[in-house]
Amino acid sequence: MFAAALRARNPEESDLATRATAAAALAAVTTALAAWVESDGALELPALVSEAFGALRTA
Repeated sequence: MFAAALRARNPEESDLATRATAAAALAAVTTALAAWVESDGALELPALVSEAFGALRTA
């Protein structure tokens, strides 16, 4: 469903590229959530998500 939403925004992108983008985005959010849980909520979730997406931009 997420990949379909991305494809609607960028229909000229290949199916594989869209699916890879969706997977990377979901992995970033999942990783941020894991870090937040491991900190017992002490870390700010929006900041963690931002940092995770920042890591994708530099990769």
